[in-house]
Amino acid sequence: MHRLTSGIGYGKLRDGSAVFAVLRILDKLTEDSVLIRPLTKEEVLQIVDIFARKVEYSYTQDRFVKYFMEDIFGQLHKMGVLKEIRLRHIQYLGSRSPLRAN
Repeated sequence: MHRLTSGIGYGKLRDGSAVFAVLRILDKLTEDSVLIRPLTKEEVLQIVDIFARKVEYSYTQDRFVKYFMEDIFGQLHKMGVLKEIRLRHIQYLGSRSPLRAN
């Protein structure tokens, strides 16, 4: 289970909904035993950065969810944290509220 902590810091101001959505996605992938290991804080923030650009994908791509998910799973693959990618995981993530909500 991922834990979100707070503190005083300096850097980008983030919309908390992207962080929450990514943590939910990572929890689902962990429950499904798809992740080899938990992500570091820096890795989670890399995925949040991609997720926070969801609106940009919708403006530039006709089938934006496909490209959006490819980029998220591609980054997870580059991090070396995926055991496997199954179509049902991509379908789950593409059909659940974290991707559909603005």
